[in-house]
Amino acid sequence: MYRQWTRALIESKWQFCVGCHSHCVQGGEKYKDGYIVYGLGNFYLPNGVFAGGKLHFPDFAKVQLAFEYDVKSNEASCHWFRYNDDHSCLFQRRKI
Repeated sequence: MYRQWTRALIESKWQFCVGCHSHCVQGGEKYKDGYIVYGLGNFYLPNGVFAGGKLHFPDFAKVQLAFEYDVKSNEASCHWFRYNDDHSCLFQRRKI
């Protein structure tokens, strides 16, 4: 149902639609003239102390995604991040 809804938004001339899902990156797609990203993951919520409590996520939840959209060119890029337990970050950019 979510996929049908986001595709309907693109068909009604939305340029992009970004969904949210806690803790894990979901898929994404280029659909007609728009882009759909179903979930960005924990962007930005690394392991550690948060609101006075200790957070620890499984490995799959340490990968986050940032979506970049250029209005003038209608091009998009995905920025992949992986936060390590020592709070260092690995980064990779990919054009869609």
